[in-house]
This record gives sequence, C-alpha cells and structure tokens, in this order.
Amino acid sequence: MADDLVYLFRECEKYSDISQKIGDSEKNEAYSFDMVTNRGTNVRTQTYVLPEKDKSKADDLEQKINEILSGDNNIDVCTLLAILNKKLNK
Repeated sequence: MADDLVYLFRECEKYSDISQKIGDSEKNEAYSFDMVTNRGTNVRTQTYVLPEKDKSKADDLEQKINEILSGDNNIDVCTLLAILNKKLNK
C-alpha cells in the first residue's frame, strides 16, 4: 500500500514537471523518463522539451534513424536505450 502511494506521488511529480516545462505552448512536446540498468546506471527522472520550432528537424532525424533500425523490436529498443543512456551520462 505504501509502495503504491509512493509510486503515485512520483507519477504526479512527473506530470507536474512536464506541465511546468511546456508552459503555455501546448504545441511543444515533452518527454519524461527515468532509467535503470543492470550495470548500475540510474538516471533519475528527467524531462526534455522539444520546442515546436525544432519539430521538423526532430522528425527528419527520427526518419533517418527508423531507416537504419533492424526491424527487431527488442534489438531496436535496447539499442536506442543504450544510446540514450550514453547521452545522459556525458
């Protein structure tokens, strides 16, 4: 019961953080996540905002990445998470 309460509180914090970072512009996209690996990496909840002005650049990059992914969902997701993990720990 207490674990559920802590989990729900953390979820509320995530949504609150996203709302604050987006501000009044709902055209911006926001992503919030935390990551833990079996190698001891623990990235606390972080939120990133993609401003509307950068959306087309991000769409182009996404398309290029999708073209080179393997098609195996597990391999693709693990590879993308490994890249994120390296970017976040720089």
